[in-house]
Amino acid sequence: MTAFAEINGVEISLERALGWRAALSDTSLMDETARAVGVMQYAKEHGLSASREEIEEQIREMRYAMDLEKAEDLRAWMAREGVTEQALRETAEIGVLQNKIRESITDADLQPAFTESQAAMEYAELYGLTVEDEDLAQELRAQIEEEEDSFYNLAVEHSVDGATFRQGGFMGEVTREMVRGEAEAAIFGAADGALIGPIKEGEDYTLYLVRRVVKPGFDDVKETMRDEAFEELLESFVAAAAFDNKITGARQDAPSDDEAADEDDEEEAEVA
Repeated sequence: MTAFAEINGVEISLERALGWRAALSDTSLMDETARAVGVMQYAKEHGLSASREEIEEQIREMRYAMDLEKAEDLRAWMAREGVTEQALRETAEIGVLQNKIRESITDADLQPAFTESQAAMEYAELYGLTVEDEDLAQELRAQIEEEEDSFYNLAVEHSVDGATFRQGGFMGEVTREMVRGEAEAAIFGAADGALIGPIKEGEDYTLYLVRRVVKPGFDDVKETMRDEAFEELLESFVAAAAFDNKITGARQDAPSDDEAADEDDEEEAEVA
């Protein structure tokens, strides 16, 4: 049995501690290890490396993040936590490689995904006023257009939407996924400040006030997309990992080419 820790006078083996985590389906340690190994292997395959200076800078950033102002503070922390010089430098190297892998995802890599999902990224700052009678909806529209009363006051007074009427009908930032059919086309084709409807939705009729429609450009979202692509890559390292836990005996084989192809087909079907 491999010694792990003594806690409150009770000696716990590494096998026992890992067994408890496994019984809770907690794979976080193995997943993080698979990510780290995947980062090192991917970097080697793509000619990415970390210089000594880059590793030293990463260690300084790690120290600052832990509020360890001086190098001797870091050494004291390492002694207290049982962190070796090798473990620290390897962790810093992995951090440098992660940054380089993220940076290696080019704008050209991201552009096709942006083109495909551009419409889904649009959102409208939207207000809604929902009533149960079409004639009332038309009457309220006329009052708004003739400036007899404001949309917001009428929403508070008449809207049957319990989630929004107290806020003058404010629905927040609404994406295309949150509205469908006639409402989606009307809202996202509208000019800023446009009044839309009434649109029949189920048994009710809704007037919409479009404060503005925001259509993000590539430069607005590319860094978020780069983060997402990088996280997907890290997760792929875990999904593709083959491991043999020498402590617990747990095993996981890397997916076969056929299994990987099936997973790709399933993802494409979900997107479609």
